[in-house]
Amino acid sequence: MSALEVQIENMLNASLAVPMRVAVATAILEPSALTTAEQAKFGELARTARAKSWLMGRAALKGLLNKIGRDPDTAELAFPNKELSLSHSGELAIAVFSDSKFVSGVGVDVEFVRIVKPGTARFFLVEHEQTYIFALPDSERSIELLRLWTVKESLFKADINNNGRGLKNYTALDPKSLSGKASIGDNNSEFCYASVQLDSLVISGALNMVN
Repeated sequence: MSALEVQIENMLNASLAVPMRVAVATAILEPSALTTAEQAKFGELARTARAKSWLMGRAALKGLLNKIGRDPDTAELAFPNKELSLSHSGELAIAVFSDSKFVSGVGVDVEFVRIVKPGTARFFLVEHEQTYIFALPDSERSIELLRLWTVKESLFKADINNNGRGLKNYTALDPKSLSGKASIGDNNSEFCYASVQLDSLVISGALNMVN
């Protein structure tokens, strides 16, 4: 395992208290390494802007599937997924896995550190989350906005019934916490999340817990 994989896996396992596995890819998978079924899917993307990130994602997914002893053919994988999640940012992709009986969905999101404008808060944060953000010093606001963006994205991905929902449907109960619980409005689904900044990366993982 790479040092980054170890760091992310240790953070998720310690904070979420559920066994998880992680694979990171920093290079694309060569198209020649795709299975016949994967090549058919790639053929639909080969001339689009998504082609490179898709190949990066296949590299992370195949690395993870090999690590857990599963068939590395990703052609039939669909997301959201009860056991797997995938995220890309720039020249990096992260895949995570958990088959815990206590989990009904898994999510991950990664972003390279960048400036996030305060005005974006209203698009993905609910009222008490915005209150937290705008009480922060200017020097801290952008990175916390980015962290909460990854939290919301990971929660969305962990919700296998996310069709028709947006990021504002997911509420971090204590937005200042690097790990904690989250909910969907009045829905009784229980989520937990953990987030961390590692050098130039902000990473969050989330689980939809079985009631």
